Amino acid sequence: MKNIKIILMLLFLTNFAVHAQKQVKGKVIDQKTNDPLIGVNIVVKGTDKGAATDFDGNYSIEVNNGDILEFKNIGFLNKTITVSETSNYNVAMEESAESLGEILLTSRKKAEYARDIPISITAIGGKELQKSGSFEFTDYASKVPNLSFGKQGGGGDLADGRTSNSITIRGITGNATTAFYLDEIPLPETIDPKLVDIKQVEVLRGPQGTLYGSSAMGGALKVLTNEPSTKSFYVNAGTEISSVKEGGANYGADVVFNVPLKEDKAALRLVGFYNSKSGIFDKTPSGYEPLNTNHAALTEVKEDVDDERSYGFHASLKLTPNDKWTVLPKLIYQKTEADGYNLADIKPGNFNTVRSADIDEDFEDSFTSTSLTVKHNTGKGEFVSATSYFDRFFSETEDMTEFLNVAFEFDPGVSYPQDITRTGNYSKFIQEIRYISDTESKINFAAGIFYANETLDELSVAASPGLGQFIDAAADENDTSFDDVYRATNESKISEFAVFTEWYFDITDKLKATAGVRYFNSVGERNRALTPSLVSGYSSVVGNLPEVKGNGFNPKFGLSYKINDNNMVYATVSKGFRLGGVNATLPSFSVDEANGIFGTTNIPQTYESDDLWSYELGGKLASNNRKFVLNTAVFYNNWNNLQLRSLLPASGYNFLTNVDGARSAGFELDATVYPAKGVTLGASFGYIDSKITDVGDNIFTDAKEGDEILLVPSVTAAGNAEYSWDAFGGSMFLRADVQHSGERYSSFDRAPERTLGAYTIMNTRLGLQLKKYDFSIFVNNLTNEAANFGDVISLAAEVPGRVRYANSRPTTIGASLRARF
Repeated sequence: MKNIKIILMLLFLTNFAVHAQKQVKGKVIDQKTNDPLIGVNIVVKGTDKGAATDFDGNYSIEVNNGDILEFKNIGFLNKTITVSETSNYNVAMEESAESLGEILLTSRKKAEYARDIPISITAIGGKELQKSGSFEFTDYASKVPNLSFGKQGGGGDLADGRTSNSITIRGITGNATTAFYLDEIPLPETIDPKLVDIKQVEVLRGPQGTLYGSSAMGGALKVLTNEPSTKSFYVNAGTEISSVKEGGANYGADVVFNVPLKEDKAALRLVGFYNSKSGIFDKTPSGYEPLNTNHAALTEVKEDVDDERSYGFHASLKLTPNDKWTVLPKLIYQKTEADGYNLADIKPGNFNTVRSADIDEDFEDSFTSTSLTVKHNTGKGEFVSATSYFDRFFSETEDMTEFLNVAFEFDPGVSYPQDITRTGNYSKFIQEIRYISDTESKINFAAGIFYANETLDELSVAASPGLGQFIDAAADENDTSFDDVYRATNESKISEFAVFTEWYFDITDKLKATAGVRYFNSVGERNRALTPSLVSGYSSVVGNLPEVKGNGFNPKFGLSYKINDNNMVYATVSKGFRLGGVNATLPSFSVDEANGIFGTTNIPQTYESDDLWSYELGGKLASNNRKFVLNTAVFYNNWNNLQLRSLLPASGYNFLTNVDGARSAGFELDATVYPAKGVTLGASFGYIDSKITDVGDNIFTDAKEGDEILLVPSVTAAGNAEYSWDAFGGSMFLRADVQHSGERYSSFDRAPERTLGAYTIMNTRLGLQLKKYDFSIFVNNLTNEAANFGDVISLAAEVPGRVRYANSRPTTIGASLRARF
């Protein structure tokens, strides 16, 4: 009898529950446009019960009173309602740019969405960088259409060895053509700040001389770090371990502390990181007998000689005493150390280097960046004072034994172990004061002044006591010691002052105009000297180097038409400018080589400034719900008096010269699509046709009219696909990233060893994101592509037949874990 009562009670309760359920229906619309939203996901919170809106935005779902319905749609803020007695719930959803991955940009020195800025921009947010596993420049650079990079350099300071990185945008290549910023600080292109606690990366294509100065002829690249938050205390810590083919284990860790000191008034942010990369190159002994005891002979195989370590910290303080003032001091320190050269001999993918001497080719590059940014909001605009001081130390050692073996024609089977070391200090002080208006009037503007002072002190030494007894040249000098093969100093100072302004006119509600100009005045001084050595002919060679001055105006004009909130077309005309400079003092044997090549010893001491005019037509297009976004642009650049590097192949020296003209034309596009729940697709493509158009009467170059500009691939492309789904109380994702660069050349004769082949690199990642933890496993360079990033110029001179290439890292498999508290 008792069992029957229990069964009857259960049946009653079940019948009651069934009858308590009811059907709820309604319509979901866009709050701004009142258009129906298709495919909105409606989920009963805490269950797997759900529904989706149809083509007209309608939905229906079985629920109980008291259930909470969650409405989710890409591009809109999530919304919840609690079910009561009513059976009809119409919902208006608010658009959210952040949920579509849109981030506020600072390209015009104020916060704006990319869709509202009438220039070609690619922006990569911090979350995207973290999801794709980006840690350094090469990880994200190939994702940007019509941006390429190389390791050959473009002439000028630090244009050889491991500091020879150069950035090319839209075919505008060479030293100092792309402005590189870390927060408010313009830095040399050769710096590679590690991507730890990064807010975003912005790439501005086309001349940005009005707001960014003379080094922005091709565009600007900005790496922005996160600011302290006064809202809450939190810790964000991550670690990663992986294994690389041809090498061993890589590992790293980072931690972020955000500490509010006073609510809404003050906060401190501390960041630290350490990263270790396994070497992948081996050194194999040649069996040659050494002629000296300065360095030992290499007698056994040394594996993974190019181990690398990088570490550093950020420390920043944010003070907001009231709603008008913000004070942000920041300190960034980074150091990179490496044990050996990470370059492939003869061809990319050759991980074995044959050497006769056991010389440690150490590398160190460290910098400290100190900055103070003060902002004052007047209610009608904002005053900003940005003060910074950047200090860098670098040291690099290279084995030049094999070059001496060839240069002095030592007998087969013997060698003279020798190294060359370059050390240097670089510093730069910057002060910028600007005002950005923000009013409801039809005219707004940006205006400011800029001052920079930079210095560089370098010393290159190849000490070689005892060399004289082995070479014939010593007999004429009666000197068998030859303490130095080479010793040179390089000191330079550059100061620049500029005044700039940009004006923004609302001609109508949809038609807007931009007009701007920057006036600059710069002075460069340089002293270079070769002290007594074998290279200098045993005497001092002091460069009587002239002062280099530059001044002028960089104008910009633009029109944009806003079709609606999501669609805009624009046209811009802008001028870019690059300063000239002073060439190195060449040793006598290089002058003799130049005479044999060019028919004169009158090598130019200086190279002139160059400039270009850029014409761009672009569009920023999107569907109403922004599930499809397309940015595209076509452009034409007319380059005047461009600077080119001229190489003296036998001696390894180079200098810069000018040819009359060049041009580059092309187009680029990037698109993002959200075709279904949890699916994100992205693609970018760039095409460039570049040509030397006028060599003029320059005899110091082998460039000819019609030649392609060096180091510029005609095609760059990238793509990514991601699928995410609910799992384990969080979200899982599967992601693939592909990067492609077309073929390019590092010399006008297009010799096979100067042809840098096309490459495609694919990375994949599977991850789980929970409220407090993220975990992922990944494979980088899935196909083990031996990508050629450039042929690197030696510190000494290139050994004939042994070109060295910067090589992509082989397949790397690993896992990462991140925790938030």
